[in-house]
Amino acid sequence: MNNNINNIFIQLLHMAQLRVWVYDCATDQISYVLNDGTVEESMSFQDHMNMKCPEDWPEIYKSLEFISKELKPYPYPIRWRYFDESQPDGFRHTENNIYPIVEDGKLLKVYGTEQDISASYRRQKAAEDESREKSIFLARASHDIRNPLNAILSISEMMCDAESVEERKELFEVMKTSEESLRMLIADILDLSRIDSGVVSIQKTEFNVKKLILGVITSFKLQDGGSHTIQFVDESESSMFFSDYQRISQILNNYISNAIKYSSKGTVVTITLRNSKLDGLYVSVRDEGCGMSEKNRSDAFKEFTRFNSDVPGTGLGLSICKRLIQQLGGDVGVESKLGVGSTFWFHIR
Repeated sequence: MNNNINNIFIQLLHMAQLRVWVYDCATDQISYVLNDGTVEESMSFQDHMNMKCPEDWPEIYKSLEFISKELKPYPYPIRWRYFDESQPDGFRHTENNIYPIVEDGKLLKVYGTEQDISASYRRQKAAEDESREKSIFLARASHDIRNPLNAILSISEMMCDAESVEERKELFEVMKTSEESLRMLIADILDLSRIDSGVVSIQKTEFNVKKLILGVITSFKLQDGGSHTIQFVDESESSMFFSDYQRISQILNNYISNAIKYSSKGTVVTITLRNSKLDGLYVSVRDEGCGMSEKNRSDAFKEFTRFNSDVPGTGLGLSICKRLIQQLGGDVGVESKLGVGSTFWFHIR
């Protein structure tokens, strides 16, 4: 009968992914019963504490002090972390319920059930981080929308009071700039929203990627009017690639546009193409602009990142590029040095 009860107990531990631990107050030793029924070798209480994150020690001592005084279970579960290099954050997260074993009004032992909650903890934290990021995104979006909108409203009122045609024309040009900024911002926010919700469709076809790049370069040369030297370096084995033509074009346009905006007139912008069956497609855009610090490099592909408020843009373009490349099965990155320039790249295998 006892064996059956023990077997049922072990099965319940295994199903619940629980470990039972027992602390002997007399010997100052703690041991564990694992969910397969085996008993770990006991160790001293302090040795066991050294396995846990020191930030969790105060709550552990508080629970034991409560039990020793009240001689009743701790009123709520407590969590502590074990050092564990195999975990993404370096800790194994556990939740514990603690109970006393009392005889003749004296505390003999303390035992507890310990459940590994690492996976659920990370899911919860990821959800909280996502919610926080969305709140920050909405706050920044509302701020950036409000600025050009207020400008348009203010200029509209000023135009009503303008006395000359020339003054109205000047105000109208300023209003057009604010309207364009607002339109770009709303378009980028909608793009980002469609990508995140999975609405954006990816249509892959085989196309001549070299021809695509040369076409984009020609377009920018006409727009730039010779202010920058835009050069192309072809290191590819093949010109043909299978992917989404429109998305690759969109990403390349964004990269080159940023390179021109963040570099002085007379500098060189270099687009490099590598394409092979073995390594896939690699495209980089290098400028001779002001470059970025290490902190700015790590933030380059985040939403609403603008390193220079004098440079026009929404701060969403690179974030959109990153998401599009990820949907295409690739990755993005940036190499940069202050005062030297930056190289933005994407790679699709």
